[in-house]
Amino acid sequence: MNLQRQIAELIQLINQKNHPHNKTDSCGKQGDIVAATSTAAATAKCCAKLSAINNASSTVSYVCAKCGNGSCGKGETNANCPADCPIVIGGGCVYKKFAGKCTVSKIEDASTTINVNYSFSPTTTPDISGTYLTATSTINPYGGTAAAGYLGLPCLKNKYAPTLNQTTECGLIAGAIFNCTLSVIKTGACTPINVEFKSACYGEGEGVTGNTTSVLSCCAGLVSAPRTTCTGNVCATQEGFVCSKSTPKSCSFNNQCSGKICTNKVCCNANQCGDNKTCYNKNATTTIDGIIKTCDSEGKWLRADEQTCSTNSQCGGNKCINRVCCKASQCGNGNKCYDKNATTTLDGVVKACAAEGKWSRINAQSCVLNSQCVSGKCANGSCCNANQCGNNKTCYDKNATTTIDGVVRVCAAEGRWLKK
Repeated sequence: MNLQRQIAELIQLINQKNHPHNKTDSCGKQGDIVAATSTAAATAKCCAKLSAINNASSTVSYVCAKCGNGSCGKGETNANCPADCPIVIGGGCVYKKFAGKCTVSKIEDASTTINVNYSFSPTTTPDISGTYLTATSTINPYGGTAAAGYLGLPCLKNKYAPTLNQTTECGLIAGAIFNCTLSVIKTGACTPINVEFKSACYGEGEGVTGNTTSVLSCCAGLVSAPRTTCTGNVCATQEGFVCSKSTPKSCSFNNQCSGKICTNKVCCNANQCGDNKTCYNKNATTTIDGIIKTCDSEGKWLRADEQTCSTNSQCGGNKCINRVCCKASQCGNGNKCYDKNATTTLDGVVKACAAEGKWSRINAQSCVLNSQCVSGKCANGSCCNANQCGNNKTCYDKNATTTIDGVVRVCAAEGRWLKK
């Protein structure tokens, strides 16, 4: 009787092992990928208590999983099993990173947080292999929204709930373009896509409107210019600036320049200077007719320092001295500018650059008038200090003696020669 029972139990075990859902050596386990043409066909290849779910990396295969048990198991992601794999922040997850540009499209003040709407454009065509994505077009381009405090900007470090003013100071304003990194999850149960912002700049046609101080500048290859509106040949500058490519064309009048101005026969922005079909920004220099010139803030070419001149209006520093353009506190001579107190020889006379930027004679140089001397005193035909006496291009201190016209004299306290 015992033998018959043992035989019956052995037969039952063999039948259970051969059942399709109990053949563990051939069925798909948790996380295994099985090829099939339908979900039902794929489920038949999975082990007992497992069902087929979509495989994010392929449209002709499935993943065997236990989706719906409350645990995000192997092969399960937020994309194919959101019930078990909700979007969360943190965890031991592995991401694949893609570098690119993020353009801010909108800033939303949601009371408790500042949301940043942005679009991402990768630097190169992204390789999404190994991620949960099924098509490159998903992130090329990609549009997303992120809380400003979690963008990784150094200026918002430890400010996870920044104010609108704080985000603006960091450059988070509509139209700003940031270097950024988009991270796409490969393994783990974390947020599928994260973004990290880095440096920022304005793109073409973007900038600031109105009287607003901006912490951003134009991106590489672009120039900033005041916003202008032109009616005929008359252009008015508005508050703010706009970034644009320099695409100058020849012109004779402002109305030929589509909102820009005609400067030196070139269409440029209001604060730029034109020459030889090129627009130059403020303070840029170039050589025109053999003379080095600098672009001023009004879009006019003015002569640079140490260039020849005849009038103050020709010079960028608005000062032409001794036929040389120099700064207001400098003195010019021979295509060279000298700082205050510097000396040189002009027409055989040693002179010094005075405080007002004029050449004056130093002590012991011949003179006729007090105004010719740096010291402001011409004593007996020689420039000297106020308490000195002069004679024959020599200055004498108080109580010093010398012979003048055969008479021995002494330098008095007030700087006058008296008979000894």
